[in-house]
Amino acid sequence: VKTLHPKVHGGILADKDIPEHLETLKEHDIQPFDLICVNLYDFASCAAKNPTLKEAVEQIDIGGPTMLRASAKNYHSILVAPDPAEYPAIMEDLKANGGKASLDLRRKMAVKTFAATSRYDNMISSYLAEGSE
Repeated sequence: VKTLHPKVHGGILADKDIPEHLETLKEHDIQPFDLICVNLYDFASCAAKNPTLKEAVEQIDIGGPTMLRASAKNYHSILVAPDPAEYPAIMEDLKANGGKASLDLRRKMAVKTFAATSRYDNMISSYLAEGSE
């Protein structure tokens, strides 16, 4: 529940190009984020161990996908890092741009993020469809 807190999502979803958004952050003592890096719960490994359905459900990440999607939605203001495999490309872009992520990189990471969260949701829905109580 802590990752679903308004101070977290306010800092993720604020459009830094809109002065009213920045004023709202200041008013509520919320810091804007420049980068969100999330590694989702490894649901595939859990499912491979043949847990009970209740045990498997406990390993479904809720806050991680929510933060990833919110960051990807706001890619014009924030960089999202959805997978450790992307870290080298992210580091290269940051070095090439004086520590600021390019808009092209932010858009590419948003696309990869939505694809990754879609795969994650599909894996879970398939597991639940096949499982029994």
